[in-house]
Amino acid sequence: SWGMTATHACELLDLPPRSFKGLSRALRRDPRIVVRHGHLAHRDREPELSGKQIERREQILARVEEGGIRPPALGDLSQKLGIAAADMKPLVRMLVDEGIVRVIGSNLLSSRVYEQVRGQLRELFETRTEVGLAEFREATGASRNLAWSLLDAFDGEGLTRKVGDVRVLAASREGDET
Repeated sequence: SWGMTATHACELLDLPPRSFKGLSRALRRDPRIVVRHGHLAHRDREPELSGKQIERREQILARVEEGGIRPPALGDLSQKLGIAAADMKPLVRMLVDEGIVRVIGSNLLSSRVYEQVRGQLRELFETRTEVGLAEFREATGASRNLAWSLLDAFDGEGLTRKVGDVRVLAASREGDET
């Protein structure tokens, strides 16, 4: 129901499992083929979820939304909801692929909150040329570890750049280099 597993795809072609990345890259040249949740699938095929998986997905979403800027850690969430890590992984991957949740460090953060935080960071840059961790934490209310991970994520997407102990804006509002 999720598509063809990496292992199965490689076995069918008599390839070692580590070949899946290259195989999937080659197969995705065909616009009908996508990789979702670590499985090869037809682009129009949506995974079928069992009633239990739907319930767990909703539980995860509820906890992530409740957390706001203090999101749950993935391991803690798995433990509190009584969901085995192996069952949690595809559900989280699905939520990330859908754009609902972001994995930031070891936390699951709502994409809505992520966008709010990005806006708060941009507002900080309207009055200064550099932003430190403490300023960012104060503006967002994020914990130290989450704030650090968020700043690293913004660096990774090219919004900011780390210079010493501070961040500088690396892109303008339209996403162009400054």
